Order: sequence, then structure tokens, then C-alpha cells
Amino acid sequence: MQLLLSGMQAKDNDERETPNGIQVFKAADKVYTALLGYQGNSFYGLAAGETRSALSRGQGLGADVKNIGADPALLSQAKTLRLASYGMVNVAPNWDFAPSLLAQHSADRYIEGDDYRWLTLNARLMQNITKNFVLAYEASWQYMDLDPNGYQEYQKVHGNFYKLTLAPTFRASNISPFFTRPELRLFATWMNWDKALDKLQPERHAGAK
Repeated sequence: MQLLLSGMQAKDNDERETPNGIQVFKAADKVYTALLGYQGNSFYGLAAGETRSALSRGQGLGADVKNIGADPALLSQAKTLRLASYGMVNVAPNWDFAPSLLAQHSADRYIEGDDYRWLTLNARLMQNITKNFVLAYEASWQYMDLDPNGYQEYQKVHGNFYKLTLAPTFRASNISPFFTRPELRLFATWMNWDKALDKLQPERHAGAK
């Protein structure tokens, strides 16, 4: 088990601009985050393998829990809860299976009343051709329910995102088959998403920059 607590202050953050030049208003100047992590030496207690899970909670500039303090436009009341869980198990000689689940709910990020929710399921199947070469097959599905509440004229949308990947991978022979790096990976990916998600972008009027 691991417990991580973080705090940070960004002086005069509400006077800054975002990287794309948008002036921020009422932006937070403090970061609060907490992470509770678990690392197991079995596949969720069901078989030999590995498990890693983390529950993250962030407030203010810490509401971007994956990149703490990286988004200067977050409000002081912005809050995020994120769950991530990964596992790896050997399912047959020379075949490893690695599923993962990620879910996040974030609210009051850029404007009071906005709400962002998403859920991702991912599955990776690894075929160990030799001790240094692996073929990885990966499938991902994500559901998004995004309500910017009118922020920057972005629209409320919900829908699904899909991805399939084939990745030939080269790696050292003395490392974990999933979590440890370095690896050299080539990949080809097919992606698609519900057309409803295209409506997230604000409508641009003629002559608008």
C-alpha cells in the first residue's frame, strides 16, 4: 500500500494566460492531491501475476490528477476523482493478458456547474515470440459524458471511442513483461468514435478566427 499527499502554491496564477492564450478568471492558486495505491504480487488474488491500482483525489490546480499543476485555468473549487487499475496474468505458454480499467469524474473545472465523466476499458494480449521480441494486440473502449456548461462555447456531448492496435515490441530479456521499461515499440492503430462527439467543438461563424 502507498499513500501520497501533495500540496503546491502558484502565486498570482489568476493573472496568467493558458498556453493557447485564453485569459483565466478566478483560477486556483493552490494544489491539493491525494493518492492511495496498491501493488499486488498476484492477478487480483485469482492467479499468479501482477496488480496495480490507484485511487486519486484532487482539488484546485490538483484537479488534473494525472499532470498535477499542469492546467493553469482550473478553478479553486475544481475537483476530480480518478480510479485506475491494471493487471497482468499468464494465460497460456508464451501468452500474457493485461486488462485495465480507468474511470474519472471531474466537476467545476473551468466554470461552475461543468461536469466531465469518462470510463475506459483496455485489454492487451502479448505473444512472446522470443525473450526479446513480443507481438502485442490491444483493444480499447471509452465512454465519455462531457458537459462544459457553455465554457468557451463547447457543447455537451456523450458517446463512445474505440481503438485497436498491433504493436511489435523489442525489449531486454531481464525485465517484467508489462510494467518495466525501456521498450522499443512500433505500432499500427485503428481508431473510431461516435459522430456525436464531433459536436463538442464550438461552432465557428464565418469570419471568426
